[in-house]
Amino acid sequence: ALAAFALCAPAQAPDVRVVGSPGGSYATIQQAVDAALDGDIVLVRAGTYPGPVVVDGKGLTIVADRQNVVAVAGPVVLQNTAAGQTIVLERIAANAVGDFTHGLTVRKCQGPVRIVGGEFRGDHGYNPYPEPPDSHPDGWAGVYVSNCDNVSLSGVKAYGGGGGDVWDWWQEYPTGAGGAGVFVRSTRVSLTGSEARGGYGGSCYDVANLDGGPGGDGLYTTGGTVYASGTRLAGGRGGHGGDAG
Repeated sequence: ALAAFALCAPAQAPDVRVVGSPGGSYATIQQAVDAALDGDIVLVRAGTYPGPVVVDGKGLTIVADRQNVVAVAGPVVLQNTAAGQTIVLERIAANAVGDFTHGLTVRKCQGPVRIVGGEFRGDHGYNPYPEPPDSHPDGWAGVYVSNCDNVSLSGVKAYGGGGGDVWDWWQEYPTGAGGAGVFVRSTRVSLTGSEARGGYGGSCYDVANLDGGPGGDGLYTTGGTVYASGTRLAGGRGGHGGDAG
């Protein structure tokens, strides 16, 4: 009888973990994510929160409260879920400028990933960073998706970072290409009611013999499949070649 009762007992309801005030138990989104169990809901009060926010191997719903858009000052990373786990990210914006990475990264997720609303900005390229010989001239993607099964983006704005410029004392470095608005690798992606814009290409200053960098693609895919509907895709402008000023 006990065994039969256990089989028929309803599944435990997910916990709702509230971030911010009023009434929140957690000061940051990452604190709530770390404490959450698979299937929990992270409800975020209006405000700006520190990044990065990393969801690793958990199926969670992270949602802004009361139709607000919550801002993360840094990147958001969703990764390493199993087939039975679902991640939902709703009305969360992430700005990775200054963090040397993409605005939103989704990678190695076997379960569905649903991104609803929000705005994501990739970092700009740098020539050089932080000092020679290190350099990353190309901009990062607004949204970067790699090796997942099924990812949907709805009502999302994604902006690639600009390419790195070249000045006369950096002539050994190339001008950078703009980052893609949305970059897709080996993943099925649905892109609806969204906007994706590539970053601008890097320019040359006080250097006469270099070309400007190309603007980034609104959408770039390699080995993946993308269904786009009601979505605006725009490439970034190219950089100035020769001596731009």
